[in-house]
Amino acid sequence: MAMFFVRRLVPPAVAVVGEVCSAATVAAAGVSSSSKIPLISPAATSPALSGEDLFFRTVPSDRFQGQAAANLLIRKGYRNVAMVYEDAAYGYGLAFNFMASFTKGRLVGPHIQ
Repeated sequence: MAMFFVRRLVPPAVAVVGEVCSAATVAAAGVSSSSKIPLISPAATSPALSGEDLFFRTVPSDRFQGQAAANLLIRKGYRNVAMVYEDAAYGYGLAFNFMASFTKGRLVGPHIQ
């Protein structure tokens, strides 16, 4: 939605802050990149956005968050966990990255103290 309005601004926009959800941001990132307009999201966490040119986020990706959560539980000695997650892009991305890291059973990725 943000990119819809960007195209109609006079003078043209030099950057866009928003979208906030990953699905909308993925769509906007394509338009942003082809229009050469930087896109900054305060909340989009999809790892799919990590390689986008001219895309910046203020929060870590689901990959980083999933690894950090898994590392925390592994360090605390947990071996069995149950997971409840939202059946949508955000919930699935975070859950997948957590499970991938946790099932390795060892610390992975960036380590946070």
